[in-house]
Amino acid sequence: MNFCRSVNMIRSKALLAFVTLGASTLLAAPPQPSKISDDAKAKAASEMVNVIIQYKQDPGSDQQDAIAHAGGSLNRTLHSIHANVARLPQSKLETLAADPNVSYISVDRPLAARGTSAICISVPEFTTEPINAPQAWQQGYIGTGVGVAVIDSGISPVDDLSTAGVGLFGALTKLLSPSYRIVYAESFVTG
Repeated sequence: MNFCRSVNMIRSKALLAFVTLGASTLLAAPPQPSKISDDAKAKAASEMVNVIIQYKQDPGSDQQDAIAHAGGSLNRTLHSIHANVARLPQSKLETLAADPNVSYISVDRPLAARGTSAICISVPEFTTEPINAPQAWQQGYIGTGVGVAVIDSGISPVDDLSTAGVGLFGALTKLLSPSYRIVYAESFVTG
């Protein structure tokens, strides 16, 4: 009888340990996604990095102070997206990411126009094949009566977009829709 009780007690303790371990595993919080972009994490810890720090609410003096305290400098604030653009040591990004108001930190990647004077049409992204346009044209879809709105960080009024129809895209557009023109453009940048 004592032997059976001992075996049952051992079984009970083992089951309790198993249930406790299972419950703690179930109650453990899932890992949170990183607030820092992979390319920012990949920089050397000693490197100064240009970053965009996005916040849940518009950044204020506390966030500016945190950047300065981390050995960084604030370049500008982007209120439209609740962000600061700053230059910081990569080793301090985790410290800034710990702020509950920070939603994401990414490298401030340089942007530039492709060049407005001569576009190399041989580059695949500038041709009709990637979007399968020839197949649409064969089925009679040529874009007549279709309006397109482009919201972009910068479009230059190159010949291809003019009513003169110069260049490959302009000639194609002129052929397909003689009334082609840029109807409206707006710049939200002063100067």
